[in-house]
Amino acid sequence: MSLSASDYDVRIDEEDKVVTVIFHNPNMTFKLIKSALMQLKSYIESDYQIKIIGYISRESSNLAAFKFALSLFGHENRIIIENKSRYHKFERRKLMEKARELRDKGLTVKQISNELNIPIKTVYRWINKYSK
Repeated sequence: MSLSASDYDVRIDEEDKVVTVIFHNPNMTFKLIKSALMQLKSYIESDYQIKIIGYISRESSNLAAFKFALSLFGHENRIIIENKSRYHKFERRKLMEKARELRDKGLTVKQISNELNIPIKTVYRWINKYSK
């Protein structure tokens, strides 16, 4: 079964009792998380495991509050949080700097992509950001 909103998708695996919420928007506000979880209330009450996938900061107070609320009912082990970001902020900055250095040395976007093992679209985005 699958539900959808503009900022997230919900996939329900009834056999394994897992509900996966995939957030598309990097700005996961409390209102957005609340909206998703209100859709899932009956699943949470029925002991389903909740898997949240999105661009999640380790310091996300919204998710910390959600985990705390689950812990009040002894269900803190029912949430799985998976970060969609491939790299943490520090690693991303280092790669961005390296991409800029390689571009300044005359490498093509494809060569930079291969050298750093990052998607071509990402290299273009970083180069455009750098040139502004």
